[in-house]
Amino acid sequence: MGTQETHPGRFRAEIPAQLQMGGVVPKSRSEPLLSAAELSVVALSLRDEPSSIAEPTTISWLIEKLTGRRPSNRLANPRLERLRRYCVALRVTPLLPPDHFIRDLLAIGYSWEAIAEVSEIVALGMQDMSARAVSNPIASDKML
Repeated sequence: MGTQETHPGRFRAEIPAQLQMGGVVPKSRSEPLLSAAELSVVALSLRDEPSSIAEPTTISWLIEKLTGRRPSNRLANPRLERLRRYCVALRVTPLLPPDHFIRDLLAIGYSWEAIAEVSEIVALGMQDMSARAVSNPIASDKML
């Protein structure tokens, strides 16, 4: 574990190729990898602002007060919050998600297959949102 923290490049080599390239892992299983609550978190995270994964600071609090914008609420369940943060980070950097988010998910019990499924769902959700923006740009402005 210490090696992964001091040499982040070595951790990247352990990530399956499908996850590194944003690819799809074949679905050949009889039971779901994600619970209904986890699937809901993944779906809801598609609308969260990238800034929602940053820790709140005094400056961000002041900007929120001045502009009236509210940050996305953090989830009370720490496991689901880590999943939400990974999904938002994945949207920002889809081909190379940050190592620490993947390490967090592995540490709390997610398998590589579950992480790959989450990545696939986020990618499909982003494609769907992009298709909606192209087909109806006025309505998509309201969605973003």
